[in-house]
Amino acid sequence: MASKIAMPGLRSSMPPRAGTATAAALVALACVLAFAACGNKGTHHAISSAATDTITLRARVHRGPWQRTLSLKLVKTSLTQFSLCAVWKKPASQRFTCRPNAPLPTNTTLRLEQSPVGHGLKLTDSPGWGMIGSSEEATLEAALSNTVSGNRPGNVHYRVTLRDASGRTLDHSNLFTVSWQ
Repeated sequence: MASKIAMPGLRSSMPPRAGTATAAALVALACVLAFAACGNKGTHHAISSAATDTITLRARVHRGPWQRTLSLKLVKTSLTQFSLCAVWKKPASQRFTCRPNAPLPTNTTLRLEQSPVGHGLKLTDSPGWGMIGSSEEATLEAALSNTVSGNRPGNVHYRVTLRDASGRTLDHSNLFTVSWQ
């Protein structure tokens, strides 16, 4: 038995089963697109697998080369500094420099977050992450150290998210890991 859905002002020449199959296909497509856009919020594992990375995140020690990961010696009685830089829409073919390539979309911000939270600001829209910086420009550069990350051995993960005015995540960077030895 075919189900019939009445929608005022909508007429169709398709038989009821064809309409149901089309509606089911559209719902399935919407679910796939919604999952791809949102992913599993709140975990750093979900962020590394998305295909929409238009924010590139790198780090360096002193004025050295920009790197994809860092492994640093932890000396609790000494400050170990490094810089993180995120660039919106860096062309993959270009060498990484901490310079903007395109303006951010209107009414958006870049937000630098770390996990574990350490001394970051806990926000309800980023469970498990602590905000440690933000920018309304197309680049976000931050000077960080072992004290900001919690001054403990282990891995600290960093990401940059693009947020609209309500705090909703629109895009994110690659996941960047600093390993404290």
